[in-house]
Amino acid sequence: MWYTWRYQIPILLDLNLRVIAPDCLGYGGSSAPKQPETIYSLKPNADTLAALLSHLKIPSIILLAHDWGSMIAWRFYNYHPTLVSHIISLCVPYDPPHPGSPYLDLEKVVKKLPNFTYQIALADPQTLADMQSKDPIRRFLKAMYRGVGDGKGSKGGTINVRKDILKSVGDMPRGRIISEEELEWYVEQFYKTGMHGPLAYYKNRRKNWEDEQMLPDPIVKVPVLFIGATRDAALPPSMALGQKKFIPDLTTKQVEASHWMVWEQTDEVNEILKDWIGNVVFASKAKL
Repeated sequence: MWYTWRYQIPILLDLNLRVIAPDCLGYGGSSAPKQPETIYSLKPNADTLAALLSHLKIPSIILLAHDWGSMIAWRFYNYHPTLVSHIISLCVPYDPPHPGSPYLDLEKVVKKLPNFTYQIALADPQTLADMQSKDPIRRFLKAMYRGVGDGKGSKGGTINVRKDILKSVGDMPRGRIISEEELEWYVEQFYKTGMHGPLAYYKNRRKNWEDEQMLPDPIVKVPVLFIGATRDAALPPSMALGQKKFIPDLTTKQVEASHWMVWEQTDEVNEILKDWIGNVVFASKAKL
């Protein structure tokens, strides 16, 4: 949701950048259809963003993204490369498309990457059934929105949970990285829109693989800034080590933080953004 960037939007505006922060499909104020679930695969999200740019008559953009937004951003570049001038991804490294490779279901992925075990729980229909009211949504978010020193949450100590994720997380105290008012804003948004959309993103691995068979070139040919979080249990920095061979113009930074670095280490993240935008984005525009 756009609210993720509440501490970054002001500094981007101070740089005289136009900022467009859409809610992804299934989140906040955006459409959240219950069927077909494949609408929450990556290509429809990428095509929706392309349609938004066409509507706004914007020829190209700087992508700034995190979590599923980063997955959409990477595939947006793959599907619509001429619409992208620069990419900034937080926590989520580039995973290039692999046309012709065999399909790996989530169970096989988890055997290679056990830190993704929690995705099995999130894709379980029972998880959606369990989150139909505000109280379980609130308990889930309190477990998920946690920083370094806040104790273990759904992207920390419970990443190995395969089912009954709400039972696993219990009712934790709110983490320090989010205020009571901010937490309740998220609870209201997820309750209003429903959890079917956000959870459907975890159910589209096969559809994403099918769509990506048409993507022959995995090389990212625009400048990229990747900011990794040293304490991200689901996406440890080691996962980003192989992306350099697919991104010739790559700048990598690390922040001592959890998955939610934009809230936990706001000043450091903002300084990295300002520095890279000033030295790379504005410098490239000056050469045009």
